[in-house]
Amino acid sequence: MLNKLQLLAINEIVSIFIIVLVSTTAFADETCHRLTYAGANEWQPISYIDDEGIYQGLIHDIMQAAVEPLNIELVSSPARPWKRVMDDLLKNKIDAIFGAYFNKEREKLFVYSTPVFQDHIKLFVHVDNQFPFNSLVDLIGKSGVRPFGGSYGDEFDRFDRENLNLSQIKSHYLMMKMVQKERVDYAVFAEFDGLAAIKSMGLSKKIVPIDKEVTQLVIYVLFSKQSACVNKLAAINNEINNLKKKGTISKFYRYYLKTIQ
Repeated sequence: MLNKLQLLAINEIVSIFIIVLVSTTAFADETCHRLTYAGANEWQPISYIDDEGIYQGLIHDIMQAAVEPLNIELVSSPARPWKRVMDDLLKNKIDAIFGAYFNKEREKLFVYSTPVFQDHIKLFVHVDNQFPFNSLVDLIGKSGVRPFGGSYGDEFDRFDRENLNLSQIKSHYLMMKMVQKERVDYAVFAEFDGLAAIKSMGLSKKIVPIDKEVTQLVIYVLFSKQSACVNKLAAINNEINNLKKKGTISKFYRYYLKTIQ
């Protein structure tokens, strides 16, 4: 029969084994095998939803190519309004948002990827209501609209709050209709997005972008700080940078450019 000391020793060994087993299991659960993502619903061609409600677009294609060598599966979450998507990321209901600009508020809450792509932000105006634009000061006193809940970087967002107070509209279609009917002087859009919208609405001869850009903004992937995939971010960033060097991202860009020309 075993004495008390032997029994205590056996119990201690069993306890240690259980702790190690649980710890190992927990560590395994933190491995990023599936990356659940969302994005903007109408940001052509960066991030949009197809007829089945699945997120598609340039950033999706880039990320698909980036994570494939890492054996990570991409899983599209159900389509949501932008503010709901941001809230889902904050609560770690999704791992990442495919396509977002930088601002300091988001930097405090989330983890940014390496720069993925550069976007050009422009003003879209009625062809009969064009006006000189050289700086943001030229917009003071004019009426404009911008997408609901989005950001065009700290500088523009601050200038808007202090000087413009632009109306935020949930639908790109409604924004362009307001410009078409001259209810507002301009709409602020990412260039690709605005061109795609006016083409799909048959308004390419009625609404045009002003040549001078409002700003240029880098597009990133945003990660939840609680996501297990943050542990793979260095490897993901490396793959994105490799895609840039090989010209793959430029190839994707040219493909989407053809779709709106």
